[in-house]
Amino acid sequence: MRAVKNPSRPAVERRRDPRRRGRFAATVAPDSGLLAAEVRDVSRSGLCVFAPRAIREMTTVRFHLDLPLAEGIRRLEGEGAVVRCRRHGEGRFEIAVFFTRVSEEDREALGQYVRDAD
Repeated sequence: MRAVKNPSRPAVERRRDPRRRGRFAATVAPDSGLLAAEVRDVSRSGLCVFAPRAIREMTTVRFHLDLPLAEGIRRLEGEGAVVRCRRHGEGRFEIAVFFTRVSEEDREALGQYVRDAD
């Protein structure tokens, strides 16, 4: 039996870390090659990007992004797993990546970026 959404009940946020919307460049690199992308949102535990082609769910990827902080751009890189990929218009895909390897310093920078939105 399929669960039915109840439109009168608000959606429950299941994410552990708060997110912040962004519109800056990133690259995502599965084994098939480098893919230029645009960040939709980011948190300490993951990011969501728009990209011109799909990446299969559970694919391990490397990523790079230039995080715009108040004191300047900080280059971040790490690894993650694609947890969602869906078409978002013609020739555009929304790809969510859960971080599996990111330095603690980069996670702190991501946390600062999210907090600075307040």
